[in-house]
Amino acid sequence: MSLSRAIPLAPHELCYFPLHKTNNFNLPFLKAPPYLVNPVSPTQMEKISVQTSIQSDLQTVWEYWTHPNHITHWNFASDEWCCPKATNNVTPNGRFNWRMEAKDGSTGFDFEGTYNKVMENELIAYSLLDGRKVEIVFTQEGDQVLVQETFDAEDINSLELQRAGWQAILNNFKNYVESNSISGDA
Repeated sequence: MSLSRAIPLAPHELCYFPLHKTNNFNLPFLKAPPYLVNPVSPTQMEKISVQTSIQSDLQTVWEYWTHPNHITHWNFASDEWCCPKATNNVTPNGRFNWRMEAKDGSTGFDFEGTYNKVMENELIAYSLLDGRKVEIVFTQEGDQVLVQETFDAEDINSLELQRAGWQAILNNFKNYVESNSISGDA
């Protein structure tokens, strides 16, 4: 016999899901379809930081980070992936959508969200569609620019895998900027 629990979706409707047994303790838990699961509360998310120093000037780094014609050249973690299109409105409440996909077309996703705070050549803060927050700080240090990116971890991949993936993209950005610009020229 299967037990059910009522979950209110709206004041006038209820949805029923069976309770399932887990582990050796036979503790019931509710297993709802993915489309009904709320994003994780921001207070429950662990933050991950990655960074790199880029041999360039701040204005060039900002331009290469924010312009779609540059984003499509660096926004992927490995040579097997690409970013075929990008839209980017770098203003508070502006939206972005960067398509990331395997070059063989086997998988892909839209990396998208809304900008919360933008301070040109200094800071970008945005929220992803799932509620996670990201902050990028740009700091000129002599003839280099330090780019520090801090983001809320998601709960699907390990922290190490997330850190490695975001760091790989940041390293790709560094390589793109240093290979395509002369300090002071865009």
